[in-house]
Amino acid sequence: MVHKLAFKAKNWYAILGIKHIGVGIEEIEKQYKYLASILDPDICPSVAAESALRLIHIAWEILADPTTREAYDKLLLITPDEDFLDYASASSYSYSAPT
Repeated sequence: MVHKLAFKAKNWYAILGIKHIGVGIEEIEKQYKYLASILDPDICPSVAAESALRLIHIAWEILADPTTREAYDKLLLITPDEDFLDYASASSYSYSAPT
């Protein structure tokens, strides 16, 4: 079930470290699994990691479902967020995705 605040949040793509909306589901899944693995409570037992894990899980729920993703993408196109590109390409997301 998608969180009821999902469509009010900014940029679920950037939460997963994805820079644009045109990526395939494989890339989204790869990023989700990578982030989930490094934020696993057994590996990183902190409140901040738990909160971040919740956020990436919500992002995954939205972007993994084709219908929900399409609605979210349309929302992004209708109400473009000028911060989207800046946020998505922010250097604070500096990690290496697994190959």
